[in-house]
Amino acid sequence: SSGVCSSDLGLTRTRQLVGSLFYMPPEQLRDKPVDTRADIYSTGVVLYQLLTYSLPFEGESTGSTLTKIISEDPPPPFRQFALSYPPELEALTLKALAKNRDQRFATAEALAMALAEVQDHLKQDSIKEYLTKAELLQQSNELQQAQDYLLKALKLDRQHTLAARQLSAVRAKLQAQLSAERVRQLKQQAEDAYGRDEFDAALAFMNQAIELDNNPELQTLRTNIEQIGRASCRERV
Repeated sequence: SSGVCSSDLGLTRTRQLVGSLFYMPPEQLRDKPVDTRADIYSTGVVLYQLLTYSLPFEGESTGSTLTKIISEDPPPPFRQFALSYPPELEALTLKALAKNRDQRFATAEALAMALAEVQDHLKQDSIKEYLTKAELLQQSNELQQAQDYLLKALKLDRQHTLAARQLSAVRAKLQAQLSAERVRQLKQQAEDAYGRDEFDAALAFMNQAIELDNNPELQTLRTNIEQIGRASCRERV
């Protein structure tokens, strides 16, 4: 029983060592004093993993992994894995993984600022893409889809003036389309009622249509319905 426990403890310790080894900077493995730049290195390993789903330094054994960490450069993530990210993201990741700690970011704040700049570039690129797609969709009168892309752009930057202006214009066009469709329906209902000699109902539909769109064609149609309706009443009398 005690032998099993000893074996389990040894295995656990081995796992802990290997698990943390991948994130240790070269100076720590050389038993030199470490500072906050060791954390920068560990963060660089995590960034590399997030980009590539692999570790920057991983050998077939603990010894080969140690050698890679101490003396080898990591595989360039973008060329190795064909990633489509800003080149600045690769540069700052490799900078965080520099063997010489003096070549890394001096502080976590400096690394965070560099990441924020990359994030802003990505955001601006996405907004530009959304605006381009929205403009093309407007040209083909696909207004609902254009509105969706403009909302995506404003979700990234609520203060984006051009996106807000375009969204306002698209929504006005959508409202006009809805209004035109409603006018068309009311006009059809008026004509159907007129065909059944239901002149009062026809006039009611026409009045609703004119409230939405007071154009000469609708005015003329309403006048004709009124005149024919009055003539029909006189004939019945």
